[in-house]
Amino acid sequence: MDENEKRTGFNITNTGHEPILLISKVENLREGDIAHRIILTPPITRIDPKQSQLIHYMLRDGEPLQEEHMLAASFEAVPINRANVATVNIKQVIAMMIYPKSVPPVNEAWRDLALTHQNGMLEIRNKGRHVVRLLPSISIGRESSNISLEHAYLLPGDTAQYPVQDAPKHITIRPMNRHGSALPAVDLLVTTADNTSVPH
Repeated sequence: MDENEKRTGFNITNTGHEPILLISKVENLREGDIAHRIILTPPITRIDPKQSQLIHYMLRDGEPLQEEHMLAASFEAVPINRANVATVNIKQVIAMMIYPKSVPPVNEAWRDLALTHQNGMLEIRNKGRHVVRLLPSISIGRESSNISLEHAYLLPGDTAQYPVQDAPKHITIRPMNRHGSALPAVDLLVTTADNTSVPH
């Protein structure tokens, strides 16, 4: 969603052979974010077999956005029960990006990452105003030992810490662009108490 347009849509198709109730929601990925400003219609709707439903999203008026936001848009298909038939709900969650008009778009948001190592902890901080999306595994140093990230993103201002005993000179990440497609691997230098380094 672009703040200038304040609206977007997502089309859902029932590819099955039975009608479903579709329950759609938008939720924050961190406490206090802007999900409350998203109007979603219809939140619950019936979709018959081979039919589609367009889900509309609109951004309420409010304070101008100062940074990118990423929310979780979920879609849960609830089968309309038939007698003596077991059913299973199917739920999918996708990233919903909201782009403010005050922040120019970039494809290399990873350049906003600051990495430091101190007291056996590697800290990764997003010091910019863009959401940094990346594959949820990073390689540490020449040994290429891997760390699994808690999330495949860092929201603006977010910090993540991971235990890494020996101070690495660099880490390798696989960033993603604005649309969630993987970009080539990038080496980022790590700052320690004794040296100052920058990404390249």
